Amino acid sequence: MQSCWPRKLQTPVQHPSPATFGRLLPDELIGRIATFVSLHDALILRATSTRIRVAASAATRQGGSVLVVCGGCHGLQTLSFAEKLDPQIGSWEQLPDMDEPRRCAVAVVRGSRMYVIGGSNGSCALASVERFNVELGCWERLQDMPDCRVWACAGNIGGTLYVCAGTDGLSSPHSYVRSMHSFQEDLGVWQTLPPMLHGRRCAVSAVLLGCLYVCGGSNGKLPLRSVERFDPRCKQLSKWTEVAPMPSGRRHATCFVAGEATLFVLGGQDASHCTSSGLAFDARAGSWTTLQPQIALGRWWATSAVVAGQPYICGGYGRVFRIGISGEVCRGRPTMGATSIAASGPMWGCVQCSHLP
Repeated sequence: MQSCWPRKLQTPVQHPSPATFGRLLPDELIGRIATFVSLHDALILRATSTRIRVAASAATRQGGSVLVVCGGCHGLQTLSFAEKLDPQIGSWEQLPDMDEPRRCAVAVVRGSRMYVIGGSNGSCALASVERFNVELGCWERLQDMPDCRVWACAGNIGGTLYVCAGTDGLSSPHSYVRSMHSFQEDLGVWQTLPPMLHGRRCAVSAVLLGCLYVCGGSNGKLPLRSVERFDPRCKQLSKWTEVAPMPSGRRHATCFVAGEATLFVLGGQDASHCTSSGLAFDARAGSWTTLQPQIALGRWWATSAVVAGQPYICGGYGRVFRIGISGEVCRGRPTMGATSIAASGPMWGCVQCSHLP
């Protein structure tokens, strides 16, 4: 029996290969697809071909920039919960809890992974380390640090994590820690490095031009002005040097980096009160300047991070502020979770943003 369909339609359909499919899609359409699909699907899309990866990179980078807030305390209760802020829609989303509650920890980002290091569970200092994978949405326990520390500083230089400063306990009597350790993810082990010049806690730290800067803090007396720089490329044994001090001492401040060489230090406590002033440090010039205008509210024990090019300050008074690089301040909406908890008491937590590659 002869078919009634034209013979040319009986030819087997030739499905285009993935490479051919990629060539058929306009760059603009690839970008739109990467914007609207889930982050996991967007990463798969990027792996299809070099051309699609380039076209979809901007969309996945924007979609992958999130602000993660974890831990802290509410009154006497130490918290283990975590939340993330999506800056595109301005809403908070609950994440899985950390493996153990902790306050006064330090967090550092490497790629799409956020490391939460040390801190206190409310009764003793911690040496434990957890890693949150933003892509998979889960926590992983890592090897403990060689020693416990609270109110530490940390940074990521070339894929190696560095932890320094802090104290070995939450309340007196305690010792100020000068030791420094590094962690390489591929080896999964900690190494001990030359100690800092001065022990301190409640300082701020950031990586500028391949060096870790540790600014201010306290050694049990008045807030410190001093600034130390760790350069892993230095040929000297110490690798630590003192650089220009801040115009005024401060502890419990928060900071963020703009570009490669500018550090902003905001808020905290000076010798007499909670301050709303801000400072900027130019690593190339080695000099400090005072910012104008000041942040809207004086706050200490706040936390900050840069998400999609915009700095955010969280905690202190139960609101989130988005700060322009120029110093202009605009008030954000009241938030739930960690920042609303701060309305009834300071949040001793850690906050970081993770930028997917």
